[in-house]
Amino acid sequence: MGFARHQPEAEMLAGLLAELDIPVLVRRTTMDVPDMLAGGPRELLVPADRELEARALLDPYEPIGDAPA
Repeated sequence: MGFARHQPEAEMLAGLLAELDIPVLVRRTTMDVPDMLAGGPRELLVPADRELEARALLDPYEPIGDAPA
């Protein structure tokens, strides 16, 4: 569904989704490197039936579906 650059950004975005009762799972997209701790990209996954709503919240300027650019 979406990506974050690091754990703090992922937590912030997950919090925004939680405010609208959109369930979200945050997971690492790379191997765990102890030296990086909260660094490294994260994926934000939401249920398929809530994806459009989540995308509209996280990036309101991105066209969704077949909307003209």
